[in-house]
Amino acid sequence: MFLILDKFMQYQEAKNKVLRYRLIGLLLLIGGGAFTLISMMKFLYVGLDSGDPLSHGLAQPFKNLVSLAYGWTSPYLDIVWRTAAVPNPRDPVSWGNGGFVLEYLAVIFGIDRIRVAGSLAGRIAQAKRFLEDEQLRESVRSGVARPPVQIQPTTAVPGGNDRGFKLFHTLYLAPIVVGVIVLFIGKQFHLT
Repeated sequence: MFLILDKFMQYQEAKNKVLRYRLIGLLLLIGGGAFTLISMMKFLYVGLDSGDPLSHGLAQPFKNLVSLAYGWTSPYLDIVWRTAAVPNPRDPVSWGNGGFVLEYLAVIFGIDRIRVAGSLAGRIAQAKRFLEDEQLRESVRSGVARPPVQIQPTTAVPGGNDRGFKLFHTLYLAPIVVGVIVLFIGKQFHLT
């Protein structure tokens, strides 16, 4: 009886995990996305204008758009406008760049949690199909099928790869490492 109850908890736990992952993923994606977008707009407002007439002329349309966006969203997102980091490409180790990286990482991890939830939901759908097939087999054999509630506790959710950093490594970490290696080689052979 304990084994059956344990497998039911695994199935129910998998369903709860899908809901939890989707909720966490959406919160990270929406929050990180808002902070990242506003950080980029703050950079366009502050970082493009270096003071000379050409950069001022090129930056002015962007400043107007950011001012318009600020006017529309500041009543609702004032705390985000005040706390979002301002990236500074002229100083790579500034606090603004670190904050921007953290905001962007929140977006990446949000997307990853949603992706993992989708994968787990697919495995739950496989388990449901297995339940329906088992119920059909029993009805053919005995003429009467057990209800899905009696079959469900004995059905395990198929295993899968639940590593959360796979997307991060493939899309973001590996290209950065390759870029640093290429930059190092370029410096050593005086190519840059």
